[in-house]
Amino acid sequence: MKHIIQHDIDEFKEWVTEDDIMIVDRGFRDALDLLQEMVEDSNVTRLVTKIRWVVESVNGRIKSWKYLDRVLPNSQIPFVSDYVNIACAIMNKYWPELNTGDLEQDEQLASKMLYLSKQKNLLHEKIIEEGLDKRSCKWQKIDASSAPTFPRLSEEDIRNITVGVYQLKLAPCYTREHLDDDGSYEIFYM
Repeated sequence: MKHIIQHDIDEFKEWVTEDDIMIVDRGFRDALDLLQEMVEDSNVTRLVTKIRWVVESVNGRIKSWKYLDRVLPNSQIPFVSDYVNIACAIMNKYWPELNTGDLEQDEQLASKMLYLSKQKNLLHEKIIEEGLDKRSCKWQKIDASSAPTFPRLSEEDIRNITVGVYQLKLAPCYTREHLDDDGSYEIFYM
C-alpha cells in the first residue's frame, strides 16, 4: 500500500474516493498514517492550486513560441536556456503582466485564503448531517421561466467567493466548452 501511494498516486486517486471503506489485511495497517497525511496534504494542495495558475500561465506563454512548443533534439540542449531567456525577456518587456502588481492586495488575498482554509466547511457538514451524500438525486432541466431567483453578483462579489481571479479567467473557456451547436447550453439542478 505504501509503495502504491508513494509511486502510483495518480492511479491510486482514480479508484479511491472520499469516504471509501477499505477492507485489508493487517499488513496494510502500516499505511494508515501515510493515507491520513495524504488527505491533509490534499487540503494544503488546494491553496497551492489557487496560485499555481500563474506558473502555468507563464509556461503556456513560453510554449506559445513555435520553437519552444515541442520536444527539442538533444543537440539543442546547450542552447535551450539562452532561447528561453530571450523569449522571456521579450515577453517581460512587451506582453501584459499576469498579476495585478499590487503587493498589498496579493498579501490580503493570501491571508484570506489561509484563514478560510482553517475554517469549518459548513456546507460539507450540512451534507453529512442531512445525508445528502447518500440520497439519490434527480437532476431537472431549468430554463429562464422556471429558474429560482438568484442574487445578481458583481465581479467583486464573485472574486470574494472564489478568492481570486483564477476561476473568472477560466469561465469563458468553460462556457465555450459546454455550448451546444446552436450557441446555448442546458442548466440542470437538483
